[in-house]
This record gives sequence, structure tokens and C-alpha cells, in this order.
Amino acid sequence: MKSKFIVLFIISTLFVNHICCAENYKVVKLNKDDRVLVLAPHPDDEVIGAGGIIQQAVSLKIPVKVVYLTNGDNNELAFFMYKKRPVLSQKELIKMGEIRQKESIEAMRELGLDEKYLIFLGYPDFGTLNIFTQHWGESPPFKSMLTKVKEVPYANSFSKGSSYVGENVLNDLKEILLHFKPTKVFVTHPADFNVDHRAFYLFLRIALWDLRDKFLEPEIYPFLVHAYQFPTPRGLRQELELQPPKSLKKSSIVWHSFSLKESQISKKKNAIDRFKTQLTYSRKYLYSFVRKSEIFGDFP
Repeated sequence: MKSKFIVLFIISTLFVNHICCAENYKVVKLNKDDRVLVLAPHPDDEVIGAGGIIQQAVSLKIPVKVVYLTNGDNNELAFFMYKKRPVLSQKELIKMGEIRQKESIEAMRELGLDEKYLIFLGYPDFGTLNIFTQHWGESPPFKSMLTKVKEVPYANSFSKGSSYVGENVLNDLKEILLHFKPTKVFVTHPADFNVDHRAFYLFLRIALWDLRDKFLEPEIYPFLVHAYQFPTPRGLRQELELQPPKSLKKSSIVWHSFSLKESQISKKKNAIDRFKTQLTYSRKYLYSFVRKSEIFGDFP
């Protein structure tokens, strides 16, 4: 088992610099038999990367769920700008995590998805890749950098009180996958600069390996959020298609595209507007994902 983790971690690190050859975009299509699962490392990633997909699933009346790995409680600069003062105490930081959770609930309502289809795991923001690489077996639980806790502190979480170790993250994800049995999974990219974004992809791959005899493996559609010079140009440019960054555009990644209708673009922008804790800090960046298309792609 440990060798799997090591191999995936090394590969995901190499992916960041891997360059090769391909460019034709395939089209992402949802059909009436699909079951859509969106995996978001933080509140707002689900809208940024797959807001159009979520709306399409809702309009087709097919099952869709969103799973959040963390509550995004480690974004101290964004919290400083939102509160206009430092946010330092454990209680306040956990409160910010609760606020970000509520923001996602409101954003999903904008897209037509009810709160009952959202699952918050509550693991440590900016700590899940560290958990993936170091906190298994007899290793002590990871201690969150800012909140200083070692277990899920949020009442409305899938596993409140679960310690910050790899087995718990993996088992939660496997339980959700086995119960929901998705046909398509939209998850953050293994080449993403953000450590939690890479971690969720890696945990997903391990979970699917462990469950390969339990149900048919779903199609995986990774979406990119953090990368060098991506998206470009910055800002609200609804008339443009979302394009991969130059560093990955001609890589061996097989890119897929999903086109949004005007009404879907508008709702995606409205959903992003719900993330008030993040907009003061990164409005222009978040609006950069409000485009005519969403893109997804994985390495062969």
C-alpha cells in the first residue's frame, strides 16, 4: 500500500513540469444515466472548476453530489482583508471555516443544488498532502497550522472528531464512493500548484484502486485552478473560452471542454459572488473562471 502512495506522489510532482504533445479538445457530455461527483478541496473550488457541470447535472435531473475535503480555514490573508483585522484565535479561525461552508451552501443554491447533496469532510486546509505523505499507521495525527487542532472540529461534517490521519480521509472517501457509485468524477488536477488540490486527486486514485472490485470505475475529469499564468487574461471575460496554461497546453494531457450557456455563465458568476470571504482578496482571479467553457484533462 505504501508503495502506491510513493509512486503517486512522485508522479504528481513530475506532472507539474511534464511537457509533451496534444491539443484537440474532446467534449464532456452528461447523459441521463450518469451520477456526477464533484470533489472540491476548498469551498469555492466546486464553482470555479465545475459550476457549469453542476448546473447541467441539475438541469438533466441526474444525481449529483459535492464533497469538500477542507473548510478552507487556513487562508489568513483573505480573512484579514475580509475582517479588516488579523484573525488569529482558534475559535475565530474555525468560525471562518464555518462561514466558508455556508458560502458554498449558498453558492450551490444559486446553481440549483440543495444542501442535502453537499458533504463536508472538514480536514485541515493546507495540510492534506502532508497527511497523504506522512500521517499513516502509527504516525501521530497532523496538527493544523492555524487552528492547531488534530481532528475534524466542525459539527456539520461527515466525520466530526476524526483525527487528521490518512486512513480517515481515505475511508471517508471510499464510503462516499461506494454508496454513491459515481459514473463521472470531477476533481482538482494533479498538476495544480495547491497542495490540497493535488492531495484530493491522489486520495481519489488510491480509493478507486481499493474499490476496483466493488463497482465500475468512473470517468475522471480533473480541473485546474492554480497554475502559472492561468487563467489568462485575468478578470471577468465572459465572452472568452477557458484555455489551459501554455505550460500544459501541449502536454500529454487529454483535454476536454464543456460549453456553458449564457444563463449558466450568469449563474456561475452569481455563485462566485457568494464567496465574500474570498472576493475582497481575489475577486479578479475568481472572476477569471467565469468563461464560456470549463476545461478538464488528465495525463494518460
